[in-house]
Amino acid sequence: MKNLIIIGLVFSVLLFAGCTGPLPPPTEKTGKLMLSITDKKVDGLESLYVTISSVELHMAAQEQEQNQNADVNSDTNQEQEQNENAGWILFSSEEKTFDIMSLDSTQGLKDLLGEKTLETGKYTQIRFTVKEVKAVINGET
Repeated sequence: MKNLIIIGLVFSVLLFAGCTGPLPPPTEKTGKLMLSITDKKVDGLESLYVTISSVELHMAAQEQEQNQNADVNSDTNQEQEQNENAGWILFSSEEKTFDIMSLDSTQGLKDLLGEKTLETGKYTQIRFTVKEVKAVINGET
């Protein structure tokens, strides 16, 4: 019984300590994006080699964001920055080859396509440039 009272007091203190008022608005102007690749195995397909030569992201202009979400209020300077940087942004130009069949999503297997620190904003599209694809079926490509 004594342990329950102590646990109750600790919980109450933590609860009230967390209720100190509203949180300040986030000041971060950047965030980290990590892209991974995975797929489900396909019967009869031994390997599927995909070579990706570049990955690009599309950042929406401020007008596009406001049209899609009219309730968002933002700072004028931030709007101007986002409009200047809107459009396609190079995420990675490092050529990488993946054997998609070895990255079984049902087993939680994946490979890192890349990671990058980006400025905050609304990103609406991802574009992959695929250089080459090779399938291995019954030992033949």
